[in-house]
Amino acid sequence: MKHSMKLLPALALLALTACISNDWGHRPQSANPDKRLADLMESYEHAKSHHDQGDGTSHILVDAERVKNEVERLAIEFPRHVPTLMANAVLAFDHAEYQKCQSYCDRLFSIEPIHADAAVLRSQVAIREGDLPFAKRLLETQKSYTPDHARVREALSATYYLMKDYDAAGRELAAAEQLGAAPWRVAYNRGLIAEAKGDPKGAIAAYEVALATNPDFAPARSRLAGRKAEGGVQ
Repeated sequence: MKHSMKLLPALALLALTACISNDWGHRPQSANPDKRLADLMESYEHAKSHHDQGDGTSHILVDAERVKNEVERLAIEFPRHVPTLMANAVLAFDHAEYQKCQSYCDRLFSIEPIHADAAVLRSQVAIREGDLPFAKRLLETQKSYTPDHARVREALSATYYLMKDYDAAGRELAAAEQLGAAPWRVAYNRGLIAEAKGDPKGAIAAYEVALATNPDFAPARSRLAGRKAEGGVQ
C-alpha cells in the first residue's frame, strides 16, 4: 500500500474551513450546531497549525485534543447533523483512528447517501485496509450521483492505479482535470501512471509540469530527479 496516498497527496482536500473567532473556551453554548462546529474546527486548525510550525508545547496539543473531544460530544448531541459527522470522520482520520473514521462515514451515509467528500475519505480507509474493490464500488456509486465532482474522480483514479488498471486511472484523471482538479496534482499523478506503464519520458515530462505549477512539491522533485538519474537525462 506504499502508493496508496501518492495519488491523493493532500487530505487537506477535505479540510473543513471556518471563519469564526478563536476564543472557543469562553463562549456560551449555542443550539446552532453549524456555528458551534465552525468555532471548534477553527480552533482545531489554529492549534494544529501551531503544532505543524514546530510549536509542540503541551498546551497546543491539549487544546487540539480538547477540541476533538468537543466535536465528538457535538455528534452525540446532534447525531444526525451531517457536517458534524463529517468533521469527526476527518479528525479521526487525522489521528489515525481509521475504524472510528469508518464508523462516522457509515453513519453519515445512512443519513445522506450522496456525499462526495465522505466517499473520498471512506475510500482512503478502505485502501489502507487493502479493500480496493470496496473503494472502487463506493467511488463509482458516488460518481453516478455527482459525475462532476473532481475529488471523486481523482480518488477513483487512485483506486484504479492501485488495481493496476492504468488506462482507467488515466481516464478518470483526465476527467478530474477537466472538472478543475489542481494542475500540479494531476500532473504528478499522471507521472506516476506513466512510470507504472513503463514510460519514463512521459513521467519526466509530467513531473516537470507538476513542478512548474507547484515548485514546492517535494515528491515531484524527488521522482523527477530519480527518473532523470536512471535515464542519464540532465
